[in-house]
Amino acid sequence: PPTHADVVRMRDLEERPVAEVAQELHISRSNVAVRLHRAHKLLRRHLIRALGSRRETLDPLSGQVKTGHLWTPQNRPFPASRDES
Repeated sequence: PPTHADVVRMRDLEERPVAEVAQELHISRSNVAVRLHRAHKLLRRHLIRALGSRRETLDPLSGQVKTGHLWTPQNRPFPASRDES
């Protein structure tokens, strides 16, 4: 079966259309989207573990670099429900 890496390579790196990826891998177009979403989610987790959850962004108005945290389930910026607050 096609791996997450196959879908990422074809869609993100080779920039091939979803229909073409689906046809070549013998899966549905919706399955391409699901696999790509799952691959991005796994990649995000690996990068956060490897690099930490801090990030730097450039404020477009001031031109200053600001440091903050990436959103993760452990440091979500707000409660998941009103019951948790």
